[in-house]
Amino acid sequence: MATALIWENSTDYEVGNVDQDGLWKTVIGELFEDFLLYFAPDLHAQVDFSKKADFIQQELFQQIIKDKKGRKIADQLVKVHLRDGEEKWVLVHIEIQSDNEPDFAKRMFQYFYRIFDKYDKEIVALAIMTSPHKSEYSTEFHYNYFGTKLNYAYNIYKTIDHSYEELEQSDKLFSKMVLAIKYMHDTKEDVDKRYAFKMKLMREVLKINRDYDTVLYIVFYFIALNEHISM
Repeated sequence: MATALIWENSTDYEVGNVDQDGLWKTVIGELFEDFLLYFAPDLHAQVDFSKKADFIQQELFQQIIKDKKGRKIADQLVKVHLRDGEEKWVLVHIEIQSDNEPDFAKRMFQYFYRIFDKYDKEIVALAIMTSPHKSEYSTEFHYNYFGTKLNYAYNIYKTIDHSYEELEQSDKLFSKMVLAIKYMHDTKEDVDKRYAFKMKLMREVLKINRDYDTVLYIVFYFIALNEHISM
């Protein structure tokens, strides 16, 4: 049985400067199957996970955001194979968004048509909104000019719409990652409370039968607390 010895000093915590983009990118890469199980269960049921998911290089994203100073890339473009027996694959476009960006829906459409133009494959687009504030912007992109019309809609998940109770009762691993985001926002100015929430989060995750070392690392990393861990 593994034993974890944890030493922490809350005065060393860096509160309010969390690299959510990098954290999400790491977690999705490490636990992509669990990610799909939580955010896209219908797609998850059709994916052949005996074939490794392919995280495609992100030149397309870099072209689109090159003029946005300070923006880091969390977007993921993942190729997965299906179980239908055909040599068929879909592109899973994942976009993590923490700010209320007015042109977000437009950018989602730009990603879609550039990916479709490059690969000519079916695309599943998923946007995860991690802002603690209600968004007033459209979740669809509409274009209408002299009879030329376009309506583009995509899958969207807002962490603010899901309660602590719902997330705590879920037995899916990524529900705990969403829980970590909510904890992080709610304890932004209280490092002691954040430490207590991290311990609670660890207990929540360990209720799920997963690799202890991987989950422990990702949970601590994701909630953005400094610690020294020895196994």
